[in-house]
Amino acid sequence: RAAPCVSRCRDAPLPSPEEPAWIAPAMPAAAPVPEDPGMIEAVGIRALANRGRIPEACVAAATAAARRPLSLELHLLHALLLLDLGRVTEAAKAARKAAYLDRDLEVVQFALGMILGRLGDRRGAASAYARVVSLCGRRLADEEVPLSDGERAGRLAEAARAQVAALAEAA
Repeated sequence: RAAPCVSRCRDAPLPSPEEPAWIAPAMPAAAPVPEDPGMIEAVGIRALANRGRIPEACVAAATAAARRPLSLELHLLHALLLLDLGRVTEAAKAARKAAYLDRDLEVVQFALGMILGRLGDRRGAASAYARVVSLCGRRLADEEVPLSDGERAGRLAEAARAQVAALAEAA
């Protein structure tokens, strides 16, 4: 006995030759090619991290970033994993590599602000957060920020403003 989906397909009537779909069936869109070749590796690294295997994910990110030195996402991911492990000085180095690759990416500047704040560099952190606000101002408030896991520009700018205010209060 055939599976239900096979039976349905086998029993479905064929379209008539006059129907346009018969002449030129719609082709599915090809998956977009990632601009950053490290994006595919980043998916596996994120999966490790999401399962709580942060040290392994950090090693994998370091290895992948060394193999693909132009991958902004891998350097950023490595920085965030190092930060999670409390290795703040190393996280700053990795975040600066990401910022070197694209200093206009909001999430890179936000990560740099977090890391510099943990290092006690309030002026550097405030500068990074202020840059986030400025960069987010170039986008629509409800526009998704690249590499932010769905964060919207307006909310990221709001979070950056709050960090600038917190740094100012602490001074």
